[in-house]
Amino acid sequence: MELSIQNFKKWTLGVIGTILLGAIGSGVWEWVLSDLFSWLGNNFILFASSISQTFVESLYKEVWRGQNFPYLRETYILTFVIYIMLPFMLGVFSRGSSNRNTTTAKKTKPKLYIAIVMLCSIAVMMTIKIWQTSFTERVASTLQANTLILAPFITDVELMELNSSFASVDSESTAIELKSKLESLSVKHKIKLHDMSFM
Repeated sequence: MELSIQNFKKWTLGVIGTILLGAIGSGVWEWVLSDLFSWLGNNFILFASSISQTFVESLYKEVWRGQNFPYLRETYILTFVIYIMLPFMLGVFSRGSSNRNTTTAKKTKPKLYIAIVMLCSIAVMMTIKIWQTSFTERVASTLQANTLILAPFITDVELMELNSSFASVDSESTAIELKSKLESLSVKHKIKLHDMSFM
């Protein structure tokens, strides 16, 4: 009976702790780390793009989907909360293994190291994927917004051509081609567009 009450208390404290960590993570993310995380992401994208053309093409492959990334902010926050929880998870795992006898503890040490490596690998892969998605979303939303800005000042045929070009974007070259069309139309009609220099 005492064990079940202790287990219930531990489970309840775990749930409350997770909720508090989520709330703290969300607040800290919004106030402090959002800009830093974005800055690191932008620099990583620039660095990786200078090394691999295949990586560059992967960034533009999904642009045609448009602004279909509504959960990007939530993914950022979830990732940050996971980062906060990693040390606690490892602490619980190592404490649980230290409660066993020394022979079993020696056997579980390699498992602990494997768990650490796997968790770190997952964290790195998630971060890179988020940065890629963030860049893709930025390209898509900027191209769409600039098309909407120009829409009242261009002909229906020109607008259809822009929309068709956007739907065809699946590589860096097609995105740059659309960017050039938007820029030439903005010069022609003297309309200011959102910055596209990051592309």
